[in-house]
Amino acid sequence: MNVRPSQTAREGIHLTHGEGHPAEGPHPGLGVRSLPWSRVDTLLAGFETLLVVLVYAQTLRFEFVLDDIPLILKNPLVLIPWRTIPRFFTEGYFDRIFPDSPANDYRPLLSVWLLVNQRLWGFSPAGWHLTAILLLALVTLGVYALGRRLFQDRRQAAIAGALFALHPVHVECAAWVIGMNESLMAAPFLASFLAYLKVRGAGKYAKLWLALSLVGYALALLAKEEAIALPVLIAGFALVYGPPVEGRSREGSAARLGAALAGSAPYWVITAAYLTVRFAVLHGLTHPATSMPFRAIAMTAPLALWRHLRLLLWPSGLTIFYESQYVTAPGAVNFLLPAVALLAVLACLVAWGRHSRDARFAAIWVVVPLLPFLDLRVLPEGDFIHDRFLYLPSIGFALLLAMGVGAAARHGRFRLRPIVVELLAAVTLASAYGAFSFYYSRFWVNNAVLSVHAATLSPGSDFALDGLAHEYAIRGQCATAASIYRTVIARSPRYWLAHYNLGVCEFEMGRPQQALEPLGRAAEIAPGEPAVYVYIGLAQYQLGHLAVAETALRRAIEFRPEATGYHYTLGLILKAEGRTHEALAEFRDELAHHPEDAETARQIVQLLTRPPRARQRSPQNKSGKGIP
Repeated sequence: MNVRPSQTAREGIHLTHGEGHPAEGPHPGLGVRSLPWSRVDTLLAGFETLLVVLVYAQTLRFEFVLDDIPLILKNPLVLIPWRTIPRFFTEGYFDRIFPDSPANDYRPLLSVWLLVNQRLWGFSPAGWHLTAILLLALVTLGVYALGRRLFQDRRQAAIAGALFALHPVHVECAAWVIGMNESLMAAPFLASFLAYLKVRGAGKYAKLWLALSLVGYALALLAKEEAIALPVLIAGFALVYGPPVEGRSREGSAARLGAALAGSAPYWVITAAYLTVRFAVLHGLTHPATSMPFRAIAMTAPLALWRHLRLLLWPSGLTIFYESQYVTAPGAVNFLLPAVALLAVLACLVAWGRHSRDARFAAIWVVVPLLPFLDLRVLPEGDFIHDRFLYLPSIGFALLLAMGVGAAARHGRFRLRPIVVELLAAVTLASAYGAFSFYYSRFWVNNAVLSVHAATLSPGSDFALDGLAHEYAIRGQCATAASIYRTVIARSPRYWLAHYNLGVCEFEMGRPQQALEPLGRAAEIAPGEPAVYVYIGLAQYQLGHLAVAETALRRAIEFRPEATGYHYTLGLILKAEGRTHEALAEFRDELAHHPEDAETARQIVQLLTRPPRARQRSPQNKSGKGIP
């Protein structure tokens, strides 16, 4: 008996909540055409954009915080002419800002993006925050589009998009200007994956969609390294859903694996090219920031994974820094319980995945982007938990939540219709997420509020306490700051930044002799940090040890010759020693690097128009206090 398919079936539109099995309706594994865009899609897209704007509109009045200051306000690269953009592709992201930090970041697209935003907004934080909001809204639309393609269901896709948009783990990326790099990476990442889905059913346009997909992947890689997860996701998708041909949907596992690897091969080629360039620019693929044995990494991995998954499942107590202790002696709390919890979650996902290909693939999307962060050696010591690490995994999590809400509504025993139950559950969950996001984003208003919040929630984090002490220091409360630094040093004796900042506090309180001890300890722990030698030089100058002060400044300049104030400070020391010509050369070097510096120009004029005095007042470090 021949049954004529309905118009809905002919167009590949699945209006019920199918799980992606052939028996339940068309799915992307068979190359079925996606839902046509309609007025409903436009309304839903506009609604989800509105949700993002409403939750994060308060950030438009927020200040620049944390890394925004060195990477935007004090970054000379955001002011360079357009013609020098190619240099971004030939150097590491932090090379000119933190030249002595391990070179693990190659993000030329982010550098270009910051330059564009500076031209648009100058240094007004409101414009930068608006950009962060719009980028998150753009990624939300990408999640909605992905849901439409996978589920063939607008309602379920809209739920997934709303849950992604409002999930509180995105506060760090929406309320923090420099945090928008996650969205900058995720937008082309999602576009690339959506274009790949087009490749599977585009016929004569497949090559065009493949080219667009590869371009999107390349852009995502140039924005942030974690985009390298895309080829694995593409291979996983092909393995889960099978080839886009009806007759081959039941091939054996080996054949499907071969087809998955072949289908993802172009993306591996792009990956190899990226890694080659990265290796050449950074002089290696990665560089350790923390020295730790593999055994400690393996024992800490379950804890790190579980704590990130906990933030997805129960996003409370969010902050910029978390207490992150490595597991050196496994016990019940730090190893056994996280491992059991992970196994329980894995068992649930496996059981669900046996009945749903969509759930299987969404689970892969949750796990795969998290795996690179398990290489704890490339992360700062004691700082391996962050909300932003969950940006890509949260896409898969939103898809799983949308499926879970729909399944619970269909199979639960409720008096209301399943669609009503589904919408009520989705609205309740989205409202809770939105409220949490609104609440936690308010702590990003400025550095002071953010630091107090972090230290309150994570008193065991050295980074949190160091940030709080720094806020006291820049407000002139150096005695309070010094007390906090000593607390950090007592429990983490090799945390060089606390030693350095304690030395700065002692210097600012007019105690150069006392400053030398923590500064010297900082130099022993981190011999490549130039700012340490600047303050050693300043302290030695005040003690009258001009030759030692000169040596320290020259060491700092050796590490970072373009840094603000280094040549200027050395020039003042040489001027005090009566070495006029050498001082003039240093002032000129400073002006060459920073032609806008009026004080350095004044010093040059003074030396050229009258003989220097035998002794000058103590030089002031123009690079600022605390963390350089």
